[in-house]
Amino acid sequence: MKTSIIIVCFDQLEFTQQCIESVQAFTPEEHEVIFVDNGSTDGTHEWILEQLQKNPNYTGIRNERNMGFPIACNQGIRAATGDYIVLLNNDAVVSKEWLRGLIDCAESSPDIGIVGPRSNFVSGPQLVTDVSEGYDTLFKYQLFAENFRKSFRGAYYPYWRIVLFCALIKRNVINEIGVLDELFSPGSFEDDDFCLRACLAGFRNVICSDVFVHHHGSQSMRGINYKELLETNQRKFDAKWAGLADRSISACMIVRNEAQYIKQCLDSISPQVDEVVVVDTGSTDGTVDIARQYGNVKIYHLDWPDDFSVARNFANSKATKAWILSIDADEILTGLDTIKENLRPFYCYRICTRNYTKNCFFANLTYNRGEYEQEQGYAWFPSTKIRLFPNDKRVVWEFPVHEVVENSVYRLGMGIIETENVIVHHYGRLEETYEREHDEKYYELLKKQWKTCNADLRSLEQLAIQAQSMKKYDEAKGFWFEVLKLEPSSQLAPLNLCHCWAEQGDWKEALKWATKSFVLSPDSMDSAQNLALCEFYAGDVAVAEKLCLDILKKNHLNVVANGLLDTIRNNNSASSIAGTP
Repeated sequence: MKTSIIIVCFDQLEFTQQCIESVQAFTPEEHEVIFVDNGSTDGTHEWILEQLQKNPNYTGIRNERNMGFPIACNQGIRAATGDYIVLLNNDAVVSKEWLRGLIDCAESSPDIGIVGPRSNFVSGPQLVTDVSEGYDTLFKYQLFAENFRKSFRGAYYPYWRIVLFCALIKRNVINEIGVLDELFSPGSFEDDDFCLRACLAGFRNVICSDVFVHHHGSQSMRGINYKELLETNQRKFDAKWAGLADRSISACMIVRNEAQYIKQCLDSISPQVDEVVVVDTGSTDGTVDIARQYGNVKIYHLDWPDDFSVARNFANSKATKAWILSIDADEILTGLDTIKENLRPFYCYRICTRNYTKNCFFANLTYNRGEYEQEQGYAWFPSTKIRLFPNDKRVVWEFPVHEVVENSVYRLGMGIIETENVIVHHYGRLEETYEREHDEKYYELLKKQWKTCNADLRSLEQLAIQAQSMKKYDEAKGFWFEVLKLEPSSQLAPLNLCHCWAEQGDWKEALKWATKSFVLSPDSMDSAQNLALCEFYAGDVAVAEKLCLDILKKNHLNVVANGLLDTIRNNNSASSIAGTP
């Protein structure tokens, strides 16, 4: 397998010489070097001619003027004969096993298309932020890079954008999507565009985290107003992809006996999207009849598979629009209009769900402030996950319950945007029967999930929380101790172990875990109010009073702190406080 290394040059002979010296020293693999000289006037052209005479595997292309980076790269790509194409800036310096590492990464999976290393001078997640203590000379760099490779051997990180200062591209990517778009000459955003096209063609791009390449940085751009160039090409990029973008949305939901809520959900979501896919799993209460009243609703039926991810993936398979929005019948969505016209290809959107409740003892509570007319109950706690994503068959839901698409999104290297103005308002937990109706079903699915996932941290945490909500405190404690074995610094485990001991009436043990939780998370409102309660019941009432005052300085509406402080100041007994942490 041969590699074609394409080096675009525009003056800066000293850097080009350093680059070639490193390639010659550290590239035993079969390769050719293709110089594309963009009208250099500093002796670079003459030096290249000397290299061509000395090295039969070197080729040169001469432009009489600077054609810019994309055009010059394309000239090199068209002349290349290798199975792999490497675009290598002339101000980069490679190290031992650099090419071997990039090739190993590229060949680790057949769907990988473009691979790039880590570096000291590069944008995005390829950047190693501080190498000042690692090396300050090129000699020390070689030692640094060798140790870097040993430390991170086999660490590959999918990410849609690979900066082309040093990038390995499989030949079939070029065959599939073509060369760089010369619209972006003299340079900048051609790598964003090229990588995005590769992703949309079905390839994955990967950061090869066990290869480190030194980059002097933008030497050929000297004399150019780089800020102005970035702004110009950003506009070109946005305009190009705005013209290509399909922003149609399919909202997908699975339902069963949702007549109480589905009308308000469809009233909300139907005008905001292009179609609504409703998958019914056995309703007997008129849910389907209500859904039929909406012109853009498509109804499908599915025997309940005892697995939420299976049901959601079935719903996704029926979506015909470019984007998929996951929604449930007991939810209302607000703010979609704030992002719909600017949806970015190969990006996903994480959306906060406000779970409204009348129960003041949920963790991470925020009291309603009248920000939205959709608020109900008197407080909410958040849950955030990817809900809006491209209709790509590679994006799939996983886990039988508390299902997510995050794993497949990470594997694809999709970009993720945290939305601020898009909110899901969830009302199911306002119903007193919600926990009772869902607990046993969720508990069995979570045990199934735990067994199939070999006791991974996420599954254990969810199983422990579910056992706790069902008052299976001994089982919950066992799961939380397993969590601590996997994650000794877990902040969730001490918080919830405190809750379990308190519910069982062992306030001394609860105080021990409340203290641990507070030490780990001193800014957590939940840890603080738990500690206040435990101090009151089993510790020092004066400490409990101080904790309550501190809590109320941050949130004067906190129900637990207000109730406890009132009890303390009225000299009531501990048993007069309703509820536990």
